[in-house]
Amino acid sequence: MSNLSIAYPSSYSDAVAMLKGKPRTKVGHNTWLLLQGSSVCLVYHKTAIVTYHAEHTKLDNGGYYSVTTKARLDGAMRALGIGGISQRKGSWYFTFTSGNELPYVNGQVFYTGCKP
Repeated sequence: MSNLSIAYPSSYSDAVAMLKGKPRTKVGHNTWLLLQGSSVCLVYHKTAIVTYHAEHTKLDNGGYYSVTTKARLDGAMRALGIGGISQRKGSWYFTFTSGNELPYVNGQVFYTGCKP
């Protein structure tokens, strides 16, 4: 699977549906959706970079500022419909569909239904 073929969940319920009743499913190279209690995690290698909850979604690169980690986070944000992740001079930014931009912060939570 290439990076282009990853199907990112657009919501918590979409992530649950993508699991098809299984505890985990592969969605890309070294990338899995994994059921963790009442949440679903998008795991790249061994790092849960996106955690989908019914009321919010959390992004965290686990300290890995790689091209592929950024691409996975960007794809997840785009699927959620809230924007993406950009990079300038080595720094990452949340770039929102509203045109706003904020510095990337690990552990950032986006609440369901809120568009920054």
